[in-house]
Amino acid sequence: MRERALEHYVLATSGKVESDSIRLTLLYTAAEQYCLSILADDGYKIDTTKPGGHLSFIEYIRGKKVLTEEEISTLDEMRAIRNKVDYAGMKVAEDYLARKARAIEKMIEKLAKA
Repeated sequence: MRERALEHYVLATSGKVESDSIRLTLLYTAAEQYCLSILADDGYKIDTTKPGGHLSFIEYIRGKKVLTEEEISTLDEMRAIRNKVDYAGMKVAEDYLARKARAIEKMIEKLAKA
């Protein structure tokens, strides 16, 4: 899972992906994979294809205090936006990643080290 997370993160930050919607999806998937690897390290598995799966791993990470509440909010916000991108065809606001880039990178770096 960690290798897949790193691949998504590297691609999202490489400058090769022009679409902010795709970049956000890649960044969220990187964070998701790091979170799921933390759960796996603890002996847990969550099926993210089932309703509530993504919220479940976010709550688990919150309980472990791996991320600050602000970072948890950013992760949950990314989840909600990614859902709208994937399921409703929404496009990410042009300035969203520019405003959130450093916070997202810092959050993913913390997850990678956890």
